[in-house]
Amino acid sequence: MLLDEIESGRRAHWGLAEGARPVRTAEDARSLLDATGFCLFCPAMPPMPAPDLLSAFLGSQDEAKRTAHKLTDPARVEARELSSRLLADKSALAVPYAPGNDLLVSPAEFPYVYAAIGDRNPKRAPGAGQRGEKLLFAHAFEVLEQSGALTALELAGRLGKGVTEEAVERSLHELNSNLRVLRVGADRYALVQHWAPEVVKKSLEISVAEGLSALVSRYLETVIAAEPKEIEEFFGHFIAKSKVNEVVKALVGAREFEYIQVGPKRLVRRADRTERAEAAARIAAKSAARSRS
Repeated sequence: MLLDEIESGRRAHWGLAEGARPVRTAEDARSLLDATGFCLFCPAMPPMPAPDLLSAFLGSQDEAKRTAHKLTDPARVEARELSSRLLADKSALAVPYAPGNDLLVSPAEFPYVYAAIGDRNPKRAPGAGQRGEKLLFAHAFEVLEQSGALTALELAGRLGKGVTEEAVERSLHELNSNLRVLRVGADRYALVQHWAPEVVKKSLEISVAEGLSALVSRYLETVIAAEPKEIEEFFGHFIAKSKVNEVVKALVGAREFEYIQVGPKRLVRRADRTERAEAAARIAAKSAARSRS
């Protein structure tokens, strides 16, 4: 296997093969998530192997990198609206990844994400802190529990005078960081146990190690092969890199993963799939057939 074969396989798997139809509809986006399990909204910076919706929307990862930070660019706005529709109809769930960038996760994969990073007791209201410094978090949680999905502005209005929208946004960011709260549309938030109760119930039956192992395995299926440091960097946005490293080593030891030498790079891939490029070629053929139909 050569590096250019891996790159070609990734492009095919991520909807970026030559002649592939751009992802422009909710149905297209759901198909992308079904194929990859999860994808970023826009390319990661610094760059790392991962599919993203904006690239599939534009049909070019290079163009997506140029567009990602242009918040008012019409294509970016349209792609953002598409991602919000996926969240609103529960075709995807969002995990905060980086400023301006979410990890969009399919409902099938989200239990593993929640098992790895979510609060194990999502129904418990957050504490107010030793000096009451987290009191607003607790109040925001209680209002969302009573009222359902709200915007930051609506939540601020229900929390009473003197509570600014900016303070509420900070509280939502904190609650979102461990998935107590999810973004469920363009700017609406809801408690995870209200929005996706069955998904949360399933996740609580999965251990942290099992959840992380499943995610790393799915990532390697999606990117075909990656350097250990790339795996750590990708998941390091919301999971300690040391834990990711431990899981990779454990799965190599269990012969679930294997090392391969590709040019100057030592990569990790799933051992239960012999040649990811061959599988990607079949995906590319199907994609080309769809684009011709």
